[in-house]
Amino acid sequence: YMRAGYEPPFGNSVRVTFDQSIRAGKYTGQLSAMDVNGWPLIDVPGVVLELKFTDRFPNWMHVLTETFDLMRGSMPKYVECLTLLNHVGD
Repeated sequence: YMRAGYEPPFGNSVRVTFDQSIRAGKYTGQLSAMDVNGWPLIDVPGVVLELKFTDRFPNWMHVLTETFDLMRGSMPKYVECLTLLNHVGD
């Protein structure tokens, strides 16, 4: 997948990532960037936003989620990719 990640220059108490173009492919013993382009995309409307923090949910993250009316949810990328691969060709 394509990931854009952001964290403060000092410390790692918070991190924000945006994942998109999440693809699934079977490992054949070698992996090349050229192989990935032919892999199918999992069905994700938009991007997967991950808000990560170590101690407590920062207030600015709360404001971000409220401002953009974001929903908390689970997006198990690995499971979604396995599910897609098991249905390719059905």
